[in-house]
Amino acid sequence: MPDIVSVKTGRVVEVPFSISGWREYHDDFEPVEVKPESRLIVFLGARNEKLPLGLHYYVLEKGKLKFLRTVVNDGNFMVPLPKD
Repeated sequence: MPDIVSVKTGRVVEVPFSISGWREYHDDFEPVEVKPESRLIVFLGARNEKLPLGLHYYVLEKGKLKFLRTVVNDGNFMVPLPKD
């Protein structure tokens, strides 16, 4: 299971699930996508080996992960997420 560490505070936020279930993925694939200047975190795959497969969007709020939405896919992550 991944953990999130704040670069500013050093605080650790535990992620309460594992990520898996990728079928196809691009060369630079990472199962967790973050940007240093953003509170948005995207987990790619299946949470705790359970459907749905997809992109799971969370925001870091008050030291905890808050679920926003899931965009379902078939486990194909051949196209990288936009970097901007």
